Amino acid sequence: MRDKLLGGRYRVVNILAVGGFGQTYVALDTHRPGNPKCVVKRLLPTSDNPSSLQNARRLFQSEAETLEKLGNHDQIPRLLAYFEENQEFYLVQDFIQGHLLGAELQPGWRWTESQVCQLLQEVLNILVFVHSQGVIHRDIKPTNLIRRQQDNRLVLIDFGSVKQAWTQVVTSLGKTCTTFATGIPATIAIGTPGYMPIEQERGRPRPNSDIYAIGMIGIQALTGLNSTQLLENSDTGDIIWQHQAHVSDALASVLTKMVRYHFKDRYQTATEALQALQLLANSQPPTELGSDAEAPPEQQLRTLLQTTEEETTPTTVYTGGLHNNGLRFFSSMLENSGLEPLPHCTTHLHQPTVLFPHASQDRFCQNIIPVALANSLVTPVGKRAGGAGGAGGAGGAGG
Repeated sequence: MRDKLLGGRYRVVNILAVGGFGQTYVALDTHRPGNPKCVVKRLLPTSDNPSSLQNARRLFQSEAETLEKLGNHDQIPRLLAYFEENQEFYLVQDFIQGHLLGAELQPGWRWTESQVCQLLQEVLNILVFVHSQGVIHRDIKPTNLIRRQQDNRLVLIDFGSVKQAWTQVVTSLGKTCTTFATGIPATIAIGTPGYMPIEQERGRPRPNSDIYAIGMIGIQALTGLNSTQLLENSDTGDIIWQHQAHVSDALASVLTKMVRYHFKDRYQTATEALQALQLLANSQPPTELGSDAEAPPEQQLRTLLQTTEEETTPTTVYTGGLHNNGLRFFSSMLENSGLEPLPHCTTHLHQPTVLFPHASQDRFCQNIIPVALANSLVTPVGKRAGGAGGAGGAGGAGG
């Protein structure tokens, strides 16, 4: 598919994802000045039967109309175009420059309460709009949220799995009926284990199924654990997580209600969950537990470098062989730190090696490198000192 021209206009430059519903590409819009990037989703029909194709065409039109409405929100990609080619269907959306929220949720990193509250409020505000359009996202997870580079705001993506609350069902008799998604099992199960509640697994998603997913992301941020690592109460099915986090009773209560096993025990709307968070903020400021080492990696890097902006004397050069995930990890941290390159802070992102000849090196090694080592993100292969006291920082990291 690389370099293929789709719709006579969109030149594919990269494959983003391949799934059961189709494929997603990064493409260049050759009909616009500068050939800006866009995202093209290719949807594959399940059958070439004329009747099935006509039904797929109708559903595709409905999906496009839904995406058109959702794109009116600033934190949802706009639908730029949609078309059919060779009995395959294509959606074209804005390309969002930034990094996935998953890059900020590395194993072992614990966010502060204020950071988690801000995350919950931001995503819930997007969800209020989504649900007001009669839509359930059904696949909210860290890799479907992008931290937009231009303003650091979160953007909710991948509405390929979005279904309207009014779901059209083709019965075994070939008739089409319309039923609310919370009624009989009307839809197939779409979602990601760890972020998908039980009713969604059974093909009966509800608006507060999305609230469950957001709550799980918040718990993941507080505990530093992947959602699939959390245990369940064998009697109630509820998630057991509070002993893994430093969290106030007030925020723990909100998160626990967001992720209750049974949908009737959760907040019923995103607005209701937002109001609970606002009451929490008004009653008492979120407890700032933990040190900088519990903040997201990007913030830690920003803090480390900002505290030594005036120090330009090289001290230590640390050389570490990075695994694939580690290379992406450090690349994301540096590229999205919001800082101008410092005179003596250099990275070689095109090689599996990172060099930090800077006075902040010692603190970087002491705080960030050890966690990267613990999570198999980096393998030390050597060090050398470039100034007094330099060897101590690199030695601690390499040991």
